[in-house]
Amino acid sequence: ALPQAHTHLHLHPTEFRTAARYRLGLPLFAPSPCPACHTPLDPLGDHAVSCADKGDRTSPHNLLRRVIGAALASSGHTPRYEDPNILPTGDRPADISTSCWTLGTPTAFDITVVSPTASCHILTAAKGRGVAARAAEARKTFKYGQPCRTEKVQFWPLAFETFGAPGPKAEEFLTNLGERQAARIGLSRAESIARLRQQVSVGIARGVATMICNRLPTPPPPLFTG
Repeated sequence: ALPQAHTHLHLHPTEFRTAARYRLGLPLFAPSPCPACHTPLDPLGDHAVSCADKGDRTSPHNLLRRVIGAALASSGHTPRYEDPNILPTGDRPADISTSCWTLGTPTAFDITVVSPTASCHILTAAKGRGVAARAAEARKTFKYGQPCRTEKVQFWPLAFETFGAPGPKAEEFLTNLGERQAARIGLSRAESIARLRQQVSVGIARGVATMICNRLPTPPPPLFTG
């Protein structure tokens, strides 16, 4: 994606360097304890992107919620955030909801970002790209699918991995949403879908960089010396 601030396709230099190091498997940390939970930090940042202390793990989730909400609005929908009235139990299956997605049916979109290198995912994630995201979507569907159907609400789990891979439902949703945006924002179908995917990728990269930077006790080692 070309850096463009007005389309949310830009990263601060520190965000870019940090996200690039993480994506390329370059060292991010010198040996030291995590400043949040005091677990030893691994050099590649795997602990940093899965540490649950201090709430940093919500950074990519919240950025994706903002990106997807804006895309829904630009495609003619009125997104609602964290609606507490979808299920009578008070459970919240929707980070974003709309009154009509397909066939005039209210729809709940549940966004989640998972690290494929977390200890609970790494064995299955090693089987291929997107496996951890697919498993996360299945878990969300098991939890919220039937309760939403009972209330005549469509449920869409939208899972993404910290390296960017979407789950199958997220993949389908981004294609569908990009198509709906196209005519309204003056782009071709292919251009609209590509831009939305780029915005999602940049949002994930920014969120991952935020998590890592919030765990940095010392500057990362330089890529080159001399």
